[in-house]
Amino acid sequence: MDKQSFAKRFFQIAALMTFSVFVALVILEVVIRVTGMGRLPARRPDPLLGVRLVPNAAYVQNSEGYSYGRINSLGLRDHEIPYEKPKNTKRVLILGDSFMEAMQVDLDSSFSKQLQTLLGKALPEQKIETINAGRSGMGTAEEYLWYTTEGIKYNPDLVLLAIYAGNDFRDNSKALTGQAAFKPYIAFKADTFWVDASFTESRSYKLKTLFWPLFSHSVLAAETARRVETAGIDTEKPDTAQCPKDIGVFEVELDSVWQNAYTVTGNIIALLDDAVKSNSSALCIMIIPDSYQVNDMENDCVKDADLRRPNNFLRELAETRAIPFFDLTDTLEQEYLRTGNYTYGFGEKLGTGHWNESGHRFAAETMASNLNFVRLLRWL
Repeated sequence: MDKQSFAKRFFQIAALMTFSVFVALVILEVVIRVTGMGRLPARRPDPLLGVRLVPNAAYVQNSEGYSYGRINSLGLRDHEIPYEKPKNTKRVLILGDSFMEAMQVDLDSSFSKQLQTLLGKALPEQKIETINAGRSGMGTAEEYLWYTTEGIKYNPDLVLLAIYAGNDFRDNSKALTGQAAFKPYIAFKADTFWVDASFTESRSYKLKTLFWPLFSHSVLAAETARRVETAGIDTEKPDTAQCPKDIGVFEVELDSVWQNAYTVTGNIIALLDDAVKSNSSALCIMIIPDSYQVNDMENDCVKDADLRRPNNFLRELAETRAIPFFDLTDTLEQEYLRTGNYTYGFGEKLGTGHWNESGHRFAAETMASNLNFVRLLRWL
């Protein structure tokens, strides 16, 4: 066989093999979609927030609790809510992390939607709309950035900042969270501040951004990437003998890193308060306690801790800035002591993790029955 014939034959075989692989991948893509073995991602990399929910993306949550549905067209885990506020409507914009996103329960069983229903009964003269802007992994920095770029478009009357005592302070500290996470941080010096978005320079962020067009259209590619990432996480075996890093927020004597996390968190809340007021709205703070603060489950990690330290810090900040303040810790603890029912966790992990249906319901009932909160909304 001469060289020309050999080259022709080689390219024919290569073309056939390439075509065969392509057809196999297309068939596999169809099979995965039809059988529901995979899904397109509901979260995407974002240069401002690090991560953003994908508008209209379908989601299924089954690793803790269970829910399924679609992200709305504006990228929120909520029903369709336009930017324009209807007449005779009071809007409550809820900022928070995974507790407010509430993927562990059905949307209508979440705190935000139950609060809307209960406030509608408490204030029958007006239509009440709650807007759920919660997203897993969000810290106060992302919440401030999202509000100033997106939240103001909803023209809310009240902005409810739901702060989770368990990790929101840590989420605002680059030293504690690290650059592995796709997170912006806000840094302060004297009377100035700036956004540290150096995560956009990381190799992992650049790769996810580069391949996002593929991941957003191919379930096979997205599911393969997700499983590879999950396998990488599973191989990192944590030292179970050590206490979780988040416990540091409750230390009686804070080291300099945690002191800075407290200071930065307070400064970001002040920025958010100023931004909300400049938009002719009002800010209020609601504390979501960690399960350590509510349940009586024994844990040596918090045996000598100051479990009210973050609450007291935020209460003093709220008093200084005249921000309405609502702490759910005592009421959730009293509910547990009264009934023995856990408002956190699911199945074998009952008592830890996120709120279950009972937790969301009780928190919404507590806020909707708080006369100060209802009066605040009525007067706005």
